[in-house]
Amino acid sequence: MISVLAAIQEKSKTALAASAASITKLTMAVASGSLLRGRILEFLELLAETRQKSVAARGCLSQNVGSLINGKANLGDCGQQTTPTSKLGKKKPTKIAAAAFTELKSASAGDDQVAGNTAKCGLFTTDSSHGVLDTAQTANGAAYLGGYVKLAANGPGNSTVALNALSTSTATASPDFKAAWRDIAAAATDPAAQKASYKPITSAELRVSAAAKAAYKLAVLKDNRKYKKSVDNAIIEPLMAKDYPDSQDFEDTWWKPVNTNSIGKLAYSEDSEENEELTDSKDSGKKCKFNETKVKASNVPATQAHTGEILL
Repeated sequence: MISVLAAIQEKSKTALAASAASITKLTMAVASGSLLRGRILEFLELLAETRQKSVAARGCLSQNVGSLINGKANLGDCGQQTTPTSKLGKKKPTKIAAAAFTELKSASAGDDQVAGNTAKCGLFTTDSSHGVLDTAQTANGAAYLGGYVKLAANGPGNSTVALNALSTSTATASPDFKAAWRDIAAAATDPAAQKASYKPITSAELRVSAAAKAAYKLAVLKDNRKYKKSVDNAIIEPLMAKDYPDSQDFEDTWWKPVNTNSIGKLAYSEDSEENEELTDSKDSGKKCKFNETKVKASNVPATQAHTGEILL
């Protein structure tokens, strides 16, 4: 018994470490994804801020530095909203593949005006005070959407960074997109994160468990010296192979009694040698009959604790 418990403890310790690593990966995926989502919302709020103003001459379209085109009245409300991450369910992301964000390819440089002296978008310029960056001329270019949209240096124009092949090239990629892809991919491919399950230890696992061998040496062989693999395996392994062979007897002896979800009908005054299957662990009706029978046999008054809401 002690050897089996030692092997279970060793297996549980290993499984716990794997679970902890999986939880860390999942936590990082959620954190990185939330940060990226925040960057995207940040850009959407910036767009809204530049067009939804009460003053008539507000908006992101300007003919020149001193004359703004009123687009608010014609554009109307956006009509879209983001979905809270708490309501996404258990579905995996469909736009993130092994390579990266499959649909976010690089695009040729854009511009912020159609022709001279016509309306242009001040969002996409770093030229003096003509944009939303006040009077700062950005020598190294600014970025929107978590780094996906990059503005030109000291002037109009913009381009997008390729995010569809991060597995092969990440030199110019946005740090926020790169971190989200890396952490989500790591969590999605982690076997331990796919499904948690319980599997009883097998006799084969027991025989190779160092903890089980140490316990066998102490409890069965009555040897309290420290277990040493190089010295003790030659003696212990043949004995454990005999005591714990690969057979149905191992499962029947150790696991079947505790995994059986049934109760004997005789236990609650039914005239039958058969067992009664429980619906689930909360099938308290049959369990209460069993407890009521026990207490009455002991000449103890049956109370609600025995016949009603009992905790087993």
